[in-house]
Amino acid sequence: MRAPALSTAAPAFRDRFADIVAKGRLELGVGSGYQQFEFERFGINIDEAPAVFSEYLDILLKGLNQNIFDHDGQYENIPPTAISVRTVQKPTPPIWIAAGMARMGRAYREGHNLFVTAFHNGLETLRALREAIEKAAAAESKNVADAKISLLRCCYASDDEAEIKSYLDNARFQRRLSEALHQRRQQSLDATC
Repeated sequence: MRAPALSTAAPAFRDRFADIVAKGRLELGVGSGYQQFEFERFGINIDEAPAVFSEYLDILLKGLNQNIFDHDGQYENIPPTAISVRTVQKPTPPIWIAAGMARMGRAYREGHNLFVTAFHNGLETLRALREAIEKAAAAESKNVADAKISLLRCCYASDDEAEIKSYLDNARFQRRLSEALHQRRQQSLDATC
């Protein structure tokens, strides 16, 4: 069962309102998710995640930029919808895209920021990530510096050897759990994933 169009358009209202409450300081982060159970709940095949994300981002941008908008897409159809609340920031609050390789180009093309991760394999992974970002920017005739880039990388600083060991043990556990959930080898506590 698909959610009604109102629930698809609701984030645009919520984000407009949040920007007002934050007095024009809202920074909006969007991502598609990556674990099968996240998609099963909405009846979406994970292989369609990039297309679904792209369409929902289109809807969000319409909702943030247009006083009255509609959408006729592959996954959602929204009749003309008016949102009377306006953002403080123009044209929209800054948008941060959790950017896998496929979304980096869109971020540069549309002037969004990138939120990227590189958990494992040291400097080689970071180097490959940097090259992918440079390639995405160049493909859109942009400079790497045209977007802000936030890198999620686990780190911990301490003089206490026991604290460092504890942190590393916890980081390893979190990564193993995340991979197990992603590969469906593990259940969450509520047994729904």
